[in-house]
Amino acid sequence: MIQKNKICLMSIKPIFFNRIASDAKKIEYRKVAPKNSTHIFLYVSSPIKKICGIIEVEKIVTDRVDIIWQETNSVSGLKTAEYERYTKNKDIISAIFIKSFKLIEPIDPKSIFNSFVAPQNYIYIKNEKFSNLV
Repeated sequence: MIQKNKICLMSIKPIFFNRIASDAKKIEYRKVAPKNSTHIFLYVSSPIKKICGIIEVEKIVTDRVDIIWQETNSVSGLKTAEYERYTKNKDIISAIFIKSFKLIEPIDPKSIFNSFVAPQNYIYIKNEKFSNLV
């Protein structure tokens, strides 16, 4: 079983979730990345508003924006302009390398968390229901 503190919940836009699900996107970029996470549950933002998938993390690399793009653009699932918009005015970015992806039956987070508010970036989660899904 996965250690509970190694799991997080991350918000993602539907377009990028679909690219991960279709295997077109093998990297998830973040301005702030979780530390030591082995698995990331993906909360797909509006209009879906459900937890729909799980990423198994291969590794997380943080470096200069230009270096990360050079090393990852071929598997990024992004156009250069999309990456540049996301990293505008940033010097450093993190790349989450996706080892595997698992599509799950959508979960309404309000059925698990009493007062759920979608994370702006990510939150660590400690919940047996999630640990058992990994």
